[in-house]
Amino acid sequence: MYRIEKIRATLFLLLLLVFLAVPTVPGLCSAVEDDDYTRASLVGLTAVYVAIQPISEEIEAKGLTAVDIKSDTERLLRTAGIQVLSKEEWIKTKGGPVCFVAVNIVEDKLITGVSDQSLYAFDITVEFNQDVTLVRNPAIRVLSPTWSTSYLGLTNTLPRIRENTKKMVQRFIDAFQDVN
Repeated sequence: MYRIEKIRATLFLLLLLVFLAVPTVPGLCSAVEDDDYTRASLVGLTAVYVAIQPISEEIEAKGLTAVDIKSDTERLLRTAGIQVLSKEEWIKTKGGPVCFVAVNIVEDKLITGVSDQSLYAFDITVEFNQDVTLVRNPAIRVLSPTWSTSYLGLTNTLPRIRENTKKMVQRFIDAFQDVN
């Protein structure tokens, strides 16, 4: 248990150092792998399966759940006219299109000095993954990201992380709509 806490504290401090080193809006950083080259991998896309990275039990107990993120993501995709595949449909779909959303959160109460208030360092990644083949060996096919966007932030509320996750999913939708 001590080792896990030490790893979390180290990660939190590293994220905090990144925030301090970034010459943008204090505490916020956005990195995007979203350009003409990566958007080309979205051409012809009509449907995706939504996969969500699990969220820690501690964070889920405080109200931000993977189920909420999945339903937010699916709702945004459907509203934009992108079909959301069930797992069974995805298995049968050529190319294996997946919209993968990962939200990593580290909580720390030490920095605020207040026992009932938390500070959350977080990283949100939205990726479009699909089957790709190796040029050097076309017999090898793997599921790999071909488009992604990510966001690094610091906040004192979990609802803000949920809202930022929706914004990152919207970036995927915007990229999709730009080429389709």
